[in-house]
Order: sequence, then C-alpha cells, then structure tokens
Amino acid sequence: VSQVGYILAQIVPDRAEILSLAVISQQRRRGYGHALLERFFLDARDRGVREVTLEVASDNVPALTFYRQHSFTSSGVRLGYYQRNDGVCDAIMMVCRLAKAFS
Repeated sequence: VSQVGYILAQIVPDRAEILSLAVISQQRRRGYGHALLERFFLDARDRGVREVTLEVASDNVPALTFYRQHSFTSSGVRLGYYQRNDGVCDAIMMVCRLAKAFS
C-alpha cells in the first residue's frame, strides 16, 4: 500500500497539537485529509484529549477552509511567524474541542 499522506501530532494528558498534516498533491481533494484527521480525532479522544490545537499560515486558504470544516476555530494570531523569501506571513492559531467535533 502506498502512502498518500501523514499526520504528525503530540499528545499531552488532555490536549493534542497537530504539528503537520499533509497529503501528496496528486491525491488531494479525495478525502484522505479528512480520513487522517478523523482517525486522529478518534485516537485522541480515546486517550482523553479534549482539545486539539494547530497553527496554519494566514495565506493558506485551502488549509484554513479544511480546518474550519472540521470544527476548528481561530484562537489567535502570531504576527510575522513564518519567514518567507518575499517577507513574512502570520500564523493563525486554531483550536478544536473534540466534544464539538463529534456532536
């Protein structure tokens, strides 16, 4: 079975942070990201996690849309967090309360 994506996260007693979630470009928009996130939510919930956090570049509209569709809401901004060749980009901090994700 070839791999099409991954999710990298860390879990502490009742919280988790998604560090990276990616699907290879040729396989995007086929439900793989949703499946990865759903499986992670189930595993996290089974481990007692109540809240999942992450951050995403403010100019990454597809990722922001994806996370909002999966019950993430904005919880803050880190100004100038991402250094780019053409300047800087803010990071949008997001949170998902698992009870809401499963309601």
